[in-house]
Amino acid sequence: MGAKKILFVDDEAGIRAVIGRRLMAWNFDVLVVENANEALAKVEGFAPDFIALDHEMPGMKGMELCSLMKANSSLVDVPIVIFTCRSKLDYEFERDCIDAGAMAVVNKSDFGELLLILKKVFAQKK
Repeated sequence: MGAKKILFVDDEAGIRAVIGRRLMAWNFDVLVVENANEALAKVEGFAPDFIALDHEMPGMKGMELCSLMKANSSLVDVPIVIFTCRSKLDYEFERDCIDAGAMAVVNKSDFGELLLILKKVFAQKK
């Protein structure tokens, strides 16, 4: 079995570079894109095992993109995490993300939390 595929969507070039490199260092096959339209255009061809979406992007927000992806039958079972700079204490925002189909909301500064989620998700899929 090959490397697990992760689609990472963020409009900030610096975040894309850092997170993309860190995920590749953990031996994931990573497709990094900068906006919702690019993600929608490439997601089915890439067939990710996991998706991480920035919430605050120009145009379509991560929560809306998550809803669209979860409405797609080929993505309904793909775990999605929403990345944000917002405080984890914003319970209404977290609830709205979960209602949109995300499995979790992760602060961008907490890469360790993302790795723990990835480890749990892929351990369950074995």
